[in-house]
Amino acid sequence: MTTVEEIKAIVAHYDNHREWHDLARGNGNLGDGYYNFVGGIPNNLDIGFPEACRRMTHYLGVLGQLSTESHVIDLGCGEGTPAINMAKQFGCKVTGIDLSANNVLKAKQFLSEESSKAECKIYNANFFELPDEVLQQKFSHVWAQVSFFHSHKHLRKCIDVAFSALEIGGTFNSC
Repeated sequence: MTTVEEIKAIVAHYDNHREWHDLARGNGNLGDGYYNFVGGIPNNLDIGFPEACRRMTHYLGVLGQLSTESHVIDLGCGEGTPAINMAKQFGCKVTGIDLSANNVLKAKQFLSEESSKAECKIYNANFFELPDEVLQQKFSHVWAQVSFFHSHKHLRKCIDVAFSALEIGGTFNSC
């Protein structure tokens, strides 16, 4: 189980380094980006990191076969950008979980600013101790975009949580 000290360190990382993340990654986008390469050389770095993140979410969603029938749990959803993009791009239902109250607040703010009908619910919780409302559901997809890297010491537990949330035949997307 994750110790109290580890949890505090993860929360502090996001809460105390917000300006750096916004500067380095683009506001609301913390994750990997997807760029086109031709002959091993990136040919569209001018698209900007937020667009590259949307492309990564789309690429992984296509690989995971997301659809309007999908119900995704995003473990470690951060500020909710991939969760909101999934809901918008694929019309799926998304449940996001993040340990940082600041991230959850920002995710809910981004969600409220959306003009689309993105079906997305965000919870402030440790994904090792999911809220009862979430535990009572089974998900067609588990999504972990970068989040498990922050829990590498507990990777086996991360994978166990992911698979316990999946319905039979579900898909686990992680990068």
